[in-house]
Amino acid sequence: MSSKFSKWITFTMERFPLLDHTLMIVLFVGGHLVLVHSITGQIDVLKSALVFMAIFLFFFKMRLYDEIKDYDLDCEINPTRPLPRGLLNLTDMKKGIFACIALELILFSTLGVNAIFSLVFAILYSLLMYKEFFIPKLIRPHLTTYAVVHTVVTVPMGLSIFSAMTGKLPWLMENSYYQFVLCSWFVFNIFEFGRKTFTTAEERNAVESYSKIFTRYGAVALVISMSLLSLYMLFKIQNGLSYAQLILSVILAMIGIVFSIKNKEKLGKIYRGFSSGYIILFYILFIIEINLGLLL
Repeated sequence: MSSKFSKWITFTMERFPLLDHTLMIVLFVGGHLVLVHSITGQIDVLKSALVFMAIFLFFFKMRLYDEIKDYDLDCEINPTRPLPRGLLNLTDMKKGIFACIALELILFSTLGVNAIFSLVFAILYSLLMYKEFFIPKLIRPHLTTYAVVHTVVTVPMGLSIFSAMTGKLPWLMENSYYQFVLCSWFVFNIFEFGRKTFTTAEERNAVESYSKIFTRYGAVALVISMSLLSLYMLFKIQNGLSYAQLILSVILAMIGIVFSIKNKEKLGKIYRGFSSGYIILFYILFIIEINLGLLL
């Protein structure tokens, strides 16, 4: 038992680094919570803690999904990862998924019927993702379509958070809640599109990328479009333009444009790093602005 536990610890350290993921999840949940507080004037600390634990498990479960789906490819091109090298196996992943879902439901069961209804919808959508919507051969070759139908899971996740905190069913919520979950979707797309965009020298034959599909220029334009859409949603939520978020988007665009033109590996790493960090910066700025009641 202790040996299995230590293997899970090793797996988590390698494939779900707690420091990075905990920070991101705290900010993701925190962004939703501060919006609820700004609208209702109330926040429940115990509910917030239960929601965070459930959403943390939700993200971890999605990591397990990916380990199973990527297993064959990882055996070929990433043999040192935990599953290909035999640290854990596919059965372990499936047991982990079952445990996560059970714990998510237990945590949300204390938050009311509407909350658990919303979570069940999010879980069901995530399971469709896991099964690749039962059309894997149709969608797997289309990287962009595959990505956006997966990142959209942040929408039912966000709505489940709002339902847990407000007690409302999703279709009875204020427009700002819908605008924010769409905003989150766009921001997660920035992460997804940015991390799979490479210089010519970095491209790998067996690995798909947005730079292969759209060229570097097209892939960067795709990311910029996501940042502009997120800005628009924020404008609707906050009834004004966030200059801090605008500056963040401009920096992202400038790095992307320079990277596109120069085609240098160092710039590629900077671009991917900033695209990944964009989520963190976005939620930090949003939380600060909502808490201060002003647009920076």
